This record gives sequence, C-alpha cells and structure tokens, in this order.
Amino acid sequence: METYGDLKKILKSISRKQKGEKIGKVALDGVVGAIPGLGTAKSIFDLVRAGFEKPDTIKTNSWLDKLDVDDHMSAIVDDTVENDFLKFISKEIEGESDDTKLDPDFNMSKKMQAHLKKQHSGRSVDGVSSFNLAKEQKDPITRYLNSTAYKFSKGYPDMNNKQDVLLLEILLSEVIGKEIILENQDLISLINKNIKDYGDLTPTGRDTIKLTYSDIPNRGGTSDSMRNDVYDEIKDLVDREESLSDYRKEQEGSSLGRAVVKFNGKDYKLIVKGASSDSSSGTDVKEALVSLFYIADIDSPFTKENYENRVNQLIEIAEKGIPGESSAASDKVVAYLSATSDDNKTGNVAFINQPLSSALALKSVYPGQKLIRTGVFDSIRKKAQSLTGLPADKWNPGDLYVQLGDASISEDDNIELINDLFNDEWGGDTKPLTSVSLKQAEAQGGKAKALLNKYSSAKEDYNLTKDEINFDNQGYIEGIKRLRDDINKLVGGNPNIKYDIESGDLKDETRFLRGKYAALKSIEFLFRQFGASEVDDAIVALVGFALSLTGVNPTFFKVTGQKSGSPGNVDKFPRGQNVILYNVDGDYDPIKITDSTTFGGLKIDFKIEKGGQPYSVSINARNNGNTQGTLEVQKIKKI
Repeated sequence: METYGDLKKILKSISRKQKGEKIGKVALDGVVGAIPGLGTAKSIFDLVRAGFEKPDTIKTNSWLDKLDVDDHMSAIVDDTVENDFLKFISKEIEGESDDTKLDPDFNMSKKMQAHLKKQHSGRSVDGVSSFNLAKEQKDPITRYLNSTAYKFSKGYPDMNNKQDVLLLEILLSEVIGKEIILENQDLISLINKNIKDYGDLTPTGRDTIKLTYSDIPNRGGTSDSMRNDVYDEIKDLVDREESLSDYRKEQEGSSLGRAVVKFNGKDYKLIVKGASSDSSSGTDVKEALVSLFYIADIDSPFTKENYENRVNQLIEIAEKGIPGESSAASDKVVAYLSATSDDNKTGNVAFINQPLSSALALKSVYPGQKLIRTGVFDSIRKKAQSLTGLPADKWNPGDLYVQLGDASISEDDNIELINDLFNDEWGGDTKPLTSVSLKQAEAQGGKAKALLNKYSSAKEDYNLTKDEINFDNQGYIEGIKRLRDDINKLVGGNPNIKYDIESGDLKDETRFLRGKYAALKSIEFLFRQFGASEVDDAIVALVGFALSLTGVNPTFFKVTGQKSGSPGNVDKFPRGQNVILYNVDGDYDPIKITDSTTFGGLKIDFKIEKGGQPYSVSINARNNGNTQGTLEVQKIKKI
C-alpha cells in the first residue's frame, strides 16, 4: 500500500468481495479481517472511521495503522467533535490524487490535535501523541479527574467515604476502559502472590469475588479437584496471615460452594472458578457452528451492536439443517443461539467469534467445499481405530474433514492407504480430504494418560488399587516417600531431567495426599517402561500422544479460533510425525519436574521440537477429581 489510489482501491475490493487480492504488498483479506467494521465500509468516511476506532492492540502492518488514534485520547474527546474531525480527514483523503504517495509520517493523533486547535481557539489535547498507559497514564487520568473533581462533595475523593470510592471507580473505569475496583485490591494481590499453581488469575466482583484460574478446566472432575485445592490453600493462607481470619465454607455460590473470609475486618465471599468457556455450549455446538459459518455470508467479527441481528439470521439457517452435521447437532446449535440471541455480553461475543474465525480460515483456502462430521467421517475413524488400536482422536484429532472428492474405503485398506486420503498441505486439493482439528483460544493441549494402556492391560498397574484408595493419611505419606525415591532412582542417571522436590511437610489432607500419590504412581509406572537413559523419551512420548503425533497419524491442521473474529491461526501437523526433545547442537535444556508441597500432583515443564520449530510444554500429573490420576498437556506454545 503505497499511494492514495491503493487506499481507495480497498473500498472497491471490499464491495466486490475480492479480498484475496493484494494492495501493494499487503494481503487485503488479512487487513480487512483484523479491523472491526472495515469489511462493511462503503465510503472513505467508513474506512477512516474503522481505522480510527481500531483498538491500539490490533496491528495490520499496513499504512491503515496510521489512521488509528490513541484509544485514551478518543475517550477524552467528545463524540460530536470526533465526528467532525473524521469528516475533515475523509475530505482530505478524497481530495488527494491517486498517484500521490501515502505520507510515511502520517500521525492521526497529531492531526487531531492540530484540528482541535484550529476549531477551538487554540485548545487541544496534549500529551497523547505517543501515549503509553503503563508509563504515562498519570497525566491524562489526573487531567480527567481534575475536570470531574466537582462531583465529589469535598472537591476530591475521600477514600474513607464509600460513595466517593464508588464514584472514583466509575471515573477510572471510564478512562482505563475496563472495570476498576479499588476496595479489594489488597486482598486480591495477597491471594495472587500466595496461590500460584493454577495459572493466571482473573478476579471479578467487589464483596463477592470470583477467582478464575486459567489452568483449571471449566467443569468436570479435574476442575472440581483443582478448585477444592484452591479453597484448601485459601484456608491455609488465612491461618498464616494476620490480615485474614474467620475462614468458613458455605454451600452457596457455586457447585462447590464458596469460601467466606474476613480481611481487615470486612467479610468477603470468594468463589473459585475454572477458565470460562464463555458459554454453556458443548463440543457439538462449538464445532457445528464452524460448519454453519462456513455456509453463512458473514465475513466480519461480531460486536455487541450486530450480535442480536446476526444470531437471529443464523437461527433461520440452522433450522433448515446444517450441511455435514447431524440433525441432533443442528438442533443443539439452534437451541444455543435461541438461548443467547438477546444476550450480547462480552463473553458471548468473544465465544461466537471463535467458530467464525475458524470458518473464515477454512473459507479462505477451501471456498465452496463440503465440511463433514458424519457419514464418511465416522466410517474412516472407525476403520483407522481398528487398524491402529488407538482411540480415533489419537490417530487423527480432526474434528471435521473438508471433503474435496470421493473418500470411500474398503475392507482391504491398511492404515497407509487411509492416511493417504488426506492432503499434506493447507489448501491442498490433490487428495479427497483435509483434516481439521478445531481449537478454542487458550485451549488445553490434550489428555495423555491413555498412553499408559500401551504398556499394561492391567489398569491397577498405574491406577490406584482398592486398598490404595482406602489408605489413611499416613499410608499416603509413606507411599509418596517411596514413589519419590523410586522416581529419583529412575531419573538419577539421566542428565536431561531435573526432579525438584520442595522441602517441607505435605498438607495433612486426604484428598490432597491421594491426588499426589496417584500422580506419582502413574509417572513412576511410565518411567519404569524405559531405561534410565530413555526416561526423557517417555515424557516426550506423552506430548506426542496428547497431540496425536503417534507416528501413524495422517497430516492434520489445527485451526485455533480467535476471540477477535479475525481468521484463525493454522498449525500443520505432518503425517507420521513424532516430537523430539528440543536441543541446540546436542545441548538440551533439562526437563523440570516440580513436586511441591502445595500442589496435589506434579508439574513437568520442558521444550520440544515439532516440525523444525521449538515449543514450550507444560504437563500436569494430578488427581482426576475422583480417585485416580490423570496426565494432561496443560500448555503448548511456540517459542
């Protein structure tokens, strides 16, 4: 994008829906997908407004980024004044010759400052041309609060006055752009500092505070177990901290109840939550929505403003049946959309943008094809499972297939012939199928415990026996010591593993001890299947199994939906690929196994190489919420 003619050409391309072309050196579809509202622009004014309102965090790496004004400057300026400025800039752009080069030093914030000075007797908004909230938020916030000081009875906020505190929170929230609660921040900081083993903490609420941890599943047995562990740690924290007292557990608030604590003399209700799925929808709904968006004429993100209208349009389509989906899945989608059609909360918008995002990624390379999750899809999975002896989703985790041609199979087909049905490149069409694994943003990596079945048909070899389930606390403590010693011996001769056992006494609580014991038993069993020099291979094998890179997998593509609604990220997993421990010229970063006194399991952190690229991996070995252990890849992230 080099000239004003290139800029104006965007509108023509959008109107023709020819977003696959390039403007200069920039792919237009990526630009349009990144900027909310740009996909429906019909005039230069619409284009300028979309660029102007683009969140500061979104970058297109094109000249359009220069149309963005600092979000905090926009928040301060009156809407009428802002609209007048946009009309002014639009006329300037329309008046430029198509051959005129785009100004590389164009700065929207400076343009707005100059316009304000000209239109309002020299008055402007200063200090925002290169605004950095983390470093410079003091000045605009102070200016804003000074301008609203008259709202406080004393001319300033009295922090001992509840009404003043509430008003200050409202004013600060308007400037920052998110809810600010001042009263409970010391309590939240205390919890965040001391309870660390459950991922990132997102707190919400004032007197009743929801503590949402990113590494805790939203529901299920593992979720219940980890949430109970957090409640136990809160109780321990109350016992240690002078500012906290009067811990008690109530049955209200969630399926596991809530904790009530007194902090600096005031009662707070604490509800521990797993990472939200942003909806009550199941897997069928999430995946069938991708199929629905694939046939729908929606190519821009959902917003609070367009949510209700769009959802009602989708209901009309889904009621006729979604191609490639079972009638049951279509009915579930209709039920979900009907239940949320008039609820445009942020969570629902973010949730529905993710299947849209995945569908846009599919349509960009496979327009007008057929997506299948039934029929041939089921037949192929059943055949592959019988040939490999692996669960179907461990042979191939594809949640749907793009069908490009005939994909019939016969009784005589072997696994290589089955795998040869799938394309090896994203956008490839030489084979009849492309396998797509659908992932939500921030999804967990996958379960790995079923790998242990490969080494023993007797599940009690790695699960707890009836006797072990009924151990008293001392029995578990002695068993944990024995298993720790055994693991130390198994990894002692391997330079690529570092096993850290935290000093101190274990929590004298049955559920915690049972979970720790179950995790250690499953890991010790796995390590025993390998020689001392190969124990690191055992850990890497867990990742490969969780990712369905088993050596017998076909090529599949993981498409991760984005909450922004922009086209999803695509990651290739090649046919027959295995993962290996990451190294540089034979120098390995050690696998770190952390065995703490507070976490009811083990954490394993290391790096792998997949497809020539390094990834960081975190595995949790812990209680599954009942009486057995589980092994899950918690996080996998490209380095």
